[in-house]
Amino acid sequence: MELRRRNTIPADAMPYKTGLTFTYDCGEFEKSMDMALEMADVASFEKRRVQSRRDGKLRGLGMSNTIERAAAPSYEGAEIRFDRSGSATLFSGSSNHGQGHETAFKQIVCDKLGLHPMT
Repeated sequence: MELRRRNTIPADAMPYKTGLTFTYDCGEFEKSMDMALEMADVASFEKRRVQSRRDGKLRGLGMSNTIERAAAPSYEGAEIRFDRSGSATLFSGSSNHGQGHETAFKQIVCDKLGLHPMT
C-alpha cells in the first residue's frame, strides 16, 4: 500500500499528462485509496487473517489503482429473440474480458422471464 501511495498522482499535479498520451483533468487518487482502505477495514485485517488461518483458510489483501478502461469502446446492446418452441436466445453486444457475462446474463434473463437455462 505504501508503494501505491508513493506512486499516486497528487491532486495538485492536475491536469496531469501521462507518457501514454492521456491527460487526467482531475483526480484525488490518494483520497480514493484512503476511502477504500477504510471501507475494507484494513486496520483489523491482520486479526481477520489470523482467524482465517485458524479456520484453515488463507486471506490476502490486494490493491489496484486502475484508471483507463480495459478494452476499446464498443456497442453494448442486447436483444432477446423468442422462437415457436418457447425458447429464447439472448444476443449481447458486450465485450467479455473474463467477467462471466455468458453465465450472468443467462441467469438474469431466465430469472426475470421465468425460463429454465440451457447449457
